[in-house]
Amino acid sequence: MRVWLLTSEIPQEIAGGIARYVDSWARILGAAGHEVTVITQTENACDRRVAPGVRLIGVVPRESLLNEPNPQGLPDTHPAYPYNIFAHWPALSYQMADEVLALLRRLPPPDLIESQEYAALPYFLLQRKLTERGPLEKISLLVHIHSPSFALALPNQELRYRFPEYWVGQMEKFCIVAADALHAPTAFPVRSLERTLRRSLNATIVPHPLLTWREFAPQRARARQLVFVGRMQALKGVLPLVKACSRLWGAGEDFQLTLVGPDLDFFPKGLTVGEFLMQRYRRWIDDGHLRLVGKIDNEAALEYMQQAWAVVIPSLWESCSYVCMEAMGVGQVVLASRSGGQAELIGSDGNCGFLFDWQVPGDYERQLERVLSLTPTEHQHIAQQARERIRALCDPQAVLAQRLQHYTSLLSRPPSCIHFPTAHTGLKIKSPYSQLVSNEKHEAPEPSPILSVVVPFYNLGNYLPETLQSIFAATVIPQEIIIVNDGSTDPHSLAALHEIEARRLPQVRVLHTENQGLALSRIAGAAAAKGEFIAFVDADDLVEPEFFERALVVLQRYTNVSMVCSWLRYFGEATDLWPTWNAEFPYLLGHNKVFKKALRISGRVDT
Repeated sequence: MRVWLLTSEIPQEIAGGIARYVDSWARILGAAGHEVTVITQTENACDRRVAPGVRLIGVVPRESLLNEPNPQGLPDTHPAYPYNIFAHWPALSYQMADEVLALLRRLPPPDLIESQEYAALPYFLLQRKLTERGPLEKISLLVHIHSPSFALALPNQELRYRFPEYWVGQMEKFCIVAADALHAPTAFPVRSLERTLRRSLNATIVPHPLLTWREFAPQRARARQLVFVGRMQALKGVLPLVKACSRLWGAGEDFQLTLVGPDLDFFPKGLTVGEFLMQRYRRWIDDGHLRLVGKIDNEAALEYMQQAWAVVIPSLWESCSYVCMEAMGVGQVVLASRSGGQAELIGSDGNCGFLFDWQVPGDYERQLERVLSLTPTEHQHIAQQARERIRALCDPQAVLAQRLQHYTSLLSRPPSCIHFPTAHTGLKIKSPYSQLVSNEKHEAPEPSPILSVVVPFYNLGNYLPETLQSIFAATVIPQEIIIVNDGSTDPHSLAALHEIEARRLPQVRVLHTENQGLALSRIAGAAAAKGEFIAFVDADDLVEPEFFERALVVLQRYTNVSMVCSWLRYFGEATDLWPTWNAEFPYLLGHNKVFKKALRISGRVDT
């Protein structure tokens, strides 16, 4: 099987959970004889073999070129495009889609592409798969549910409705609902996202594989020593953890908590989490109850785990904790919150570890007392059971068999998407022509020639000839072009209309009305149109040659699509680009996205 893995991080540069998963899964697949290509952003471009059967292609984000000269002066000729018009994550998604399509032109196509949902990395790849004809149509795209930023923002105390973060979240939602299939390492993120998206997600649950195993050494565990390993950020539960421990220390409990991991921003205070803890809990740091170690490598982190009495995982939201997997794997007692996939890894409370609920006051303190009061024999028994459980759940060969079964089932399904995916679930929109689209249709139909173009016109004689020229240059030539003269008064414009009428072009007719404004002119033209499809082109606009053809493909392919719009390119004195997004609420309420429009109509057009 040929598999491409699309990711934003690899362990050589970022020691995050996504990087760990991609690296482990790629190596397991490659060792099993499959052909794996990892496509990722990297600091330096690369194309090399990193393990048997695993090829790494590193893509450098073009934002490093923002200060480079742009002789042609257009946004899309800038060396950094599209980072000059987008924030980092949308721009990276756009660039990675271009990179994948370029690879498809020179490499054998993969059987499937798997991508994270985080940061909406496959967004533009999915958009192009759903709206364009090309190699992507026949390639299954699997999305791995890891940790979407829109789900993490609330527990991380970040602003959720500012830009660009808000729209990245909307893009992530689209990636989840538009994927050909979903995979998750635990059920927790799936249930959480189902509540947010208000829909069922048919995700296959298979644990992550664990490749790091150490000798079981229970004698190394030191009583009353707790360790937290992970990123120091709010969503990891570090703040309520230290707060609860400080109450216990204040009541006379004697134990030590060591925090191991990189220090990240704590947005509400304008500090890092570590800085905030040092200010708030200086007393406990000074007397040795609380230690902040900072970022260390994985081997050193495993040393801290083995030497502690228990590893604490206090997360407020967690898809699948590699720390939990590794702690159980080295034979360690884990005390974990129920707000994440770590609860599924541990299983029943008190058997292979201990679970607490942040929503239950005092629950953490009660469970911590149980952990601290374990005898060495009890501690070793639970640690041994934890090790055996995680070996069974995360055994690489068992995971390989389950994941390959999921891959095979995905590839055996014929591609059949007749309903364009939407992240918003508040409205049920159905095309008036949906009954004409067969549920059995898998290939996009040929573009219909029954296309009418409506050109509202008011005193724009200087521009109309060029507008008509662009319409006639389209790859799909309209059956009729209706110019709605909205009571023009300019002699030059009237002369231009008369010249067009005198040419008696078979597709062109001029409809004369009293001056009533742009909106009513469009409605008048639509009412007079004979085509099944209508496109609106203002008399001072130009149309890209492929717009009609590509719009018709989408309109004919999906039962729930009645309008297609495009990005806008200014010309003349201005040279900007105006990118738009899918016409979905609530974003549609605040952002104009209907510049060039193609519509499917049915029956009479009303005002």
